[in-house]
Amino acid sequence: MTDAVKSLRNLYRRDESARAVVDALARLPRSPVTEVDEIERGGVVRSEVVRVLKKLEALECGTFIVGRRQKPSRMRWRVAPWRLRPVAEGEHDALDPIDLDDDVDPYDDDEPAIDRSGGAIGAVSRAAMPPPARATPHSALKTHSYPLRKDLTVRLELPADFNKADAERLIHFIQGLPFD
Repeated sequence: MTDAVKSLRNLYRRDESARAVVDALARLPRSPVTEVDEIERGGVVRSEVVRVLKKLEALECGTFIVGRRQKPSRMRWRVAPWRLRPVAEGEHDALDPIDLDDDVDPYDDDEPAIDRSGGAIGAVSRAAMPPPARATPHSALKTHSYPLRKDLTVRLELPADFNKADAERLIHFIQGLPFD
């Protein structure tokens, strides 16, 4: 068992926020990039999400990238994030590596994929990675606000590539809601 695995188990056992973050990662769609907002939506305070992701970065689980120029803060993984919980709980003794192609991070147009230990993140065929849960990255969501009433604005998170077929499905969903 490596020091990183021992440290992960210790962090998971002693840190409630770390447990919440690792548990949230296990529930998210499989992706080599996770936005802070995705984990925060699971009920963990943003500052705690960032703190835990930086601890995971120190364990060489990935690279934490601070959002800038309207790009979200996110973690670019070196290990499979959906496999952290089984390792933390003692079910597995190794962190599964996940090497990233340069084009995996949708925000990576001007930010090099360099980890803070000094090495570049290696590339491997996407065939070696588990299939994504969706064709588009989970992080490609846009928030839309709509003033439904004079005193109420609703917000919807929709895919950035939202199309007419998606709109039709959403219309049918809304029409099927029970009203008093």
